[in-house]
Amino acid sequence: MARDHVEGQPVSLAVRNGGRTGTFTGPLPASGEVVVRLQAGGSVEGTLQGGGPVASFTLTVSAEPSPGGWRTIEVLKLQGQRFDLGDLPPEPVRLVARTDDGRAGDVEVRLAPGQVVQVSILLHPAVTPASR
Repeated sequence: MARDHVEGQPVSLAVRNGGRTGTFTGPLPASGEVVVRLQAGGSVEGTLQGGGPVASFTLTVSAEPSPGGWRTIEVLKLQGQRFDLGDLPPEPVRLVARTDDGRAGDVEVRLAPGQVVQVSILLHPAVTPASR
């Protein structure tokens, strides 16, 4: 049985675990493992603004690992008007909030590894058939 020998061959690896990412570029060792150090994920601290108090809301968190390729990371049901998210990837992240009374808003951020960003999501009134 023939075996392909890849040791010593140059490779580029991109590794992800949640929002933590790391890379390795170099030759593969003849034996053992390649160690890739992961950088910390980013964090967002936010508030909802506009239209009065919010009892609870749904927050959809999506990431864009490639242009136009949005994927939902998480959907959260939260109380109050504040939120704190951690371990987010270093790529564009979209946060969409929808309150129980139908108000909605969104914001997009791009995080660097370990960065903490403060955001406000401006809520717009619910769209009803009569308001169209």
